[in-house]
Amino acid sequence: MKKYILLLLATVLPMVIQATISVVNLRTENLENPMGIDTATPRLSWMSLSDKKNTIQTSYHIIVSSSEEKAQLFEGDLWDSGEIQSAEQLWIPYAGKTLKSNQRAWWRVRITTNNGKSDWSHIATFGIGLLSESQWGSRWIGLERLMPGEETGLHTRLAARYLRKEFELKKEVKRATVYISGL
Repeated sequence: MKKYILLLLATVLPMVIQATISVVNLRTENLENPMGIDTATPRLSWMSLSDKKNTIQTSYHIIVSSSEEKAQLFEGDLWDSGEIQSAEQLWIPYAGKTLKSNQRAWWRVRITTNNGKSDWSHIATFGIGLLSESQWGSRWIGLERLMPGEETGLHTRLAARYLRKEFELKKEVKRATVYISGL
């Protein structure tokens, strides 16, 4: 009988002691799912939660994918950090394939702590903006004349302008990004 009790304790006790650890609050450049960040080497951050006191991260594993589908399959085709022995959770620099202007990426992280390993985090995303001035193909848009009821004078104020343009699409759109600069 004592053998069975000891066997039961040896089996159940580790399950009771095992902490629940999760990774939350994923950030890229300290923003949640940012689009149009101005660097090809973004910095990633996260927080860890545990139901056990004094839980300390001992390592992390980051994957960065070129599509949400690949991230769901844990395929880090842009970057797979492997297991990195570190307690760092803030400003971890991206160290994968070179990211380009107007590129999106999906990422997730898993950590190991002194009280066990977390599951993979939810998927976060970020988008790279236009990284060089030459990529901005732009022209001024808007109405450059007075509207009825407006007149020129010493302190001319133009009414607010709504900027819009109708157009027809020649093919199906998977994703569209508008880069706007308002000076």
